[in-house]
Amino acid sequence: MTPPHTPSGPAAGSGAGERAGWTDLPPPLDRRIAFALDTSSWVVLVVMSVLGLWGLRDTGSMVLAGALCLVYGLLDAVGRRHAAVPRYPSLLMALQTLVVAILLALPSDYRDAFAFLLVMLSIRCVLFLGPRAGAAWIALFWLLSSAAALWEYGLSGLVVAGFNLGVYPLCGMVGYALAALARSTAERADALAELQLAQARLRRVAVDEERRRLGRDLHDSVKQQVFATTMQIGAARALLADRPERASEALDRAEQAARRAGTELNTVIHELRSAELDGGVPLALQRLTDSWAQETGTPVRVGLAETVQVPEQAEHALLRVAEEALSNVARHAGARQVEVSLAEAGGEVVLTIADDGRGYDPGRARTGVGVSSMQERVTALDGRLDVHTAPGGGTTVRARVPSRGEET
Repeated sequence: MTPPHTPSGPAAGSGAGERAGWTDLPPPLDRRIAFALDTSSWVVLVVMSVLGLWGLRDTGSMVLAGALCLVYGLLDAVGRRHAAVPRYPSLLMALQTLVVAILLALPSDYRDAFAFLLVMLSIRCVLFLGPRAGAAWIALFWLLSSAAALWEYGLSGLVVAGFNLGVYPLCGMVGYALAALARSTAERADALAELQLAQARLRRVAVDEERRRLGRDLHDSVKQQVFATTMQIGAARALLADRPERASEALDRAEQAARRAGTELNTVIHELRSAELDGGVPLALQRLTDSWAQETGTPVRVGLAETVQVPEQAEHALLRVAEEALSNVARHAGARQVEVSLAEAGGEVVLTIADDGRGYDPGRARTGVGVSSMQERVTALDGRLDVHTAPGGGTTVRARVPSRGEET
């Protein structure tokens, strides 16, 4: 498992090529790279250990070699402690190299199998120690394998030594490439985190500026109209007893001011509509379900009638009901599939979210905040919310709101 990555960012040091990451801290590895590296190392260890043991000539050597191979694997497991980067790479490399050196000294007919363990170490040494230290370790590995080949084959072992002179540097280059990939991934993660922070700051600035603008608009328009309405009503009250015709004119002017205030309020309310509702509720629900299915991995069947006329005051509430219902499915249902539909029937807009999950006993379960919130949103629109569920029978949430109504 990849350890938590601490963003470095521009303030953490100088350029990427000058940072101390090559020597002080090993680069964080992607989980897939770490898993592939671990898996290949264990496969090589098992296969080469079996071949090496097969070539040993006495039982004592086989027992010793088996114990050493086990120590090699345990060193790797303990040193890494389920992390993508070993805690003490230099110490781990030295101990594993010592184990391989002892294995190479045993009288085996397949000594090359034990020497192959150094190939995997040549990848790891560059990956975890950097190119300079890795080059020194690779030179040591080549000397050990060449000495074993000369001991085993005499002068013919020079062919093996020459071959290894190309193999070990090549493996070091693989380790170097993996380290560069890991560092590039970490830097991209840093950049993405900084970009997300910048976007969040910009959103906050935009929201604050919009609030100030709306405050100015309300002050310059609606507040003045409300003040004018109040003044006209006061004048009408003063004139009502002695001059009723003038009082009626004042009331007419107050009514006109109130209507202007209502028009301006509708304009402000329209501006306050969430951008996620651009294009209408069906499109917003489609975006919501697509995003939810991608995040949870649970398929969603969608049936959205684009001709549904959703009252403007109900758009936001229905979208929030859908979000809360899908959130409950993700947290509690364990569903294999979800269905979301939006239709119009009998003068009502009907939003339905149904899952095939575990359900629950409504008589025993306590109503949560989410269900209460959905209920309040729908009830405020003179609608109703129905929740049908049973243990093992899934859950269906159905919100009904009037399809027509006066703007508020």
